[in-house]
Amino acid sequence: PQPVSSTISLQGILEPARMVSIISPLNSRVAEKYFNYGEHVKKGQLLLKLDTSETEIKLREAKVAYAKAAERLKELEEWGNRHEVPRVRRSLTKAKLALDAQKKRLEDTEMLFKKGIVAATEYESTLEQYKNLQLDYQSAQEELNAVLAKGSEENIEIARLEAESARLRLGELEDTLKKALV
Repeated sequence: PQPVSSTISLQGILEPARMVSIISPLNSRVAEKYFNYGEHVKKGQLLLKLDTSETEIKLREAKVAYAKAAERLKELEEWGNRHEVPRVRRSLTKAKLALDAQKKRLEDTEMLFKKGIVAATEYESTLEQYKNLQLDYQSAQEELNAVLAKGSEENIEIARLEAESARLRLGELEDTLKKALV
């Protein structure tokens, strides 16, 4: 009598019943691992926590960019009521009043010069002051036009698009951070 035994030798590869590829939603390192290799895992089980430090930096930068873009948009939408426009309008009015007063002074001086009551140098001095005030008035008009152009519809639309892009970028980064747990 001898013991009976039977042996079967097979060659092949042992595979799991189901294999799932997990693609990282972030371009980062694994911060923590919540499983051991070879063990069974269940659907919905937390497997990995990804390092989000770079994404968090980008998120903070995106928040700053969005805040700045939103503030710029608000500033441009309220442009006509801001302190800069009224200040430039006052400057233009002041230049116009000075020009009108100097024009009256020039007309009076010219009349007196023609009658021989005022010297030619005084008339020329008054004329020179009038020309300088004309330049000041023209400069104030150009400044007002430049300030008003900042609040144009085109600039408001550009600011609106920049704010929307910054908001979308912020949303993308927030969604990416939510995917840090695999």
